[in-house]
Amino acid sequence: MGYSVDEKAKGIAIMRQFGGMTVEAIREIEAALGRKPSKSTLSAWLNLAIEPSDRTEPNMPNRSERIKKAMVTEGDIQAAQAELAEKFRLAAHKYLDHALKENVVEDTKGPQAITASAVAVDKMRLLQGLPTEILEVIPSFMQKAQRAGKDPLQILIRAMEVLDADINTLH
Repeated sequence: MGYSVDEKAKGIAIMRQFGGMTVEAIREIEAALGRKPSKSTLSAWLNLAIEPSDRTEPNMPNRSERIKKAMVTEGDIQAAQAELAEKFRLAAHKYLDHALKENVVEDTKGPQAITASAVAVDKMRLLQGLPTEILEVIPSFMQKAQRAGKDPLQILIRAMEVLDADINTLH
């Protein structure tokens, strides 16, 4: 049984996500399609990926109609990427809903809880459009302020006042 353009587009999108025909990419493709294409099939799909959005473009006059229909466009790949992103979004919601159940959180062991918390904080900040690197700066800032005998909160308040003054002089 052959593969549809949609299945090929999903496979190509996944291979691009993983940087090629990696073991991880092949596993993801198998999970997404419910069957495992051979490496030669995956290689052929990459060769069928074309730039034009129309499979009947005049710049492919020597291609048979069957080959033109089998080709995968960037539009096909982008649609597959959007579909996969939506599936991952839905899966993330299900896992998060499950993780937030009281007994799940209570049963989480120390190292797992720390990892889960760190990942959740990073994802939360990314979704809010905030940088995740700032969290690396805070512990160092706190230590230096305490070594200098200063209140870190007061330093931040003063820094914000200075920035506000600078902003007001610009306007």
